[in-house]
Amino acid sequence: MKVSQLAERSGVPISTIKFYIREGLLPRGERTTASNQVVYETLHLERLMLIGALKDVAGLGTDTLRSVFAALQPLGESDADPINQALVAVYPKPTEVSVEMQPVHDEVRAFLRSLPWTTEDERYFWVDEIAGPLVQIRRHLDPDFGADQLRQLADWVWKLSEVEFKLAPGDPIPAMGDDMTFTVKRSVLGILLFEPVLLALRRCANAARGRRMVLGMPLPDTYTQEPSEL
Repeated sequence: MKVSQLAERSGVPISTIKFYIREGLLPRGERTTASNQVVYETLHLERLMLIGALKDVAGLGTDTLRSVFAALQPLGESDADPINQALVAVYPKPTEVSVEMQPVHDEVRAFLRSLPWTTEDERYFWVDEIAGPLVQIRRHLDPDFGADQLRQLADWVWKLSEVEFKLAPGDPIPAMGDDMTFTVKRSVLGILLFEPVLLALRRCANAARGRRMVLGMPLPDTYTQEPSEL
């Protein structure tokens, strides 16, 4: 497609498309020998959609986007993990862990390592996200609450991840040599876009459960199967 068609289909002005190309966020189009015109592919459209989503939903700036897109190499051509690059950009990790927090971090890290579905990166990437709330749970709810008590939640979350991937359209599994744009788009945007819905539904469910318990109303047993059986 021509740049004018790319702009029309993406809703991104031509001047902005050229800016993204200069900044390294968008690959250059291919110049045809027959017409000497620059043409663009579906990849360019996918990247424009990903750029727009990361800017609008996550509020990422050009510099941060550049670091994310620098890792978008075809599968097998780079050791960089574009999914983790994007997640680090959206959820920056603390640079240091305090002495007081180190034992909690170690506990959470061991818990994540014990889960059957984590990968090497995930065992450590989310430690900071879990350790802080765990401290607050112990401070305000149960001083003896251990990270291993999160196991049931972790089992349900893995099943929830399967459901989310089914809800998102397209095939998330790239073949060797495929560009990683679509995979990153589906994985990262699945987190960003479904997360507010999940939080709202969880709050709604907990509030409804609390009201039913106070009013003596029955608690419907919606799900009787274990996550692995659903």
